[in-house]
Amino acid sequence: RPAPKLVVLQQMLAVMGFDTTKRLAALRLPTLILRPGADILVSPHHSYRLETLLPNTTLVEFPEAGHGLIFQCASGVNQAIADHVKRHSARSQK
Repeated sequence: RPAPKLVVLQQMLAVMGFDTTKRLAALRLPTLILRPGADILVSPHHSYRLETLLPNTTLVEFPEAGHGLIFQCASGVNQAIADHVKRHSARSQK
């Protein structure tokens, strides 16, 4: 069933009113950005913007994926996460 219009409106207002852009540069943790190239709900160009705002990022692109990236490209997503964790776990153990 579709969500009630009031719920959709409240969610949109929450998303539009929430902005952490100025605080992103303060993050120091390694960040993995998964970019779905065919997302029709959230424009994929936002991934590139996040990459410029966050220090220490790795961007992995899935050109054929949409908003359901984790389901549409599950094995690729799992591999990207495993590689990211392995790469940064090795650094923290040195």
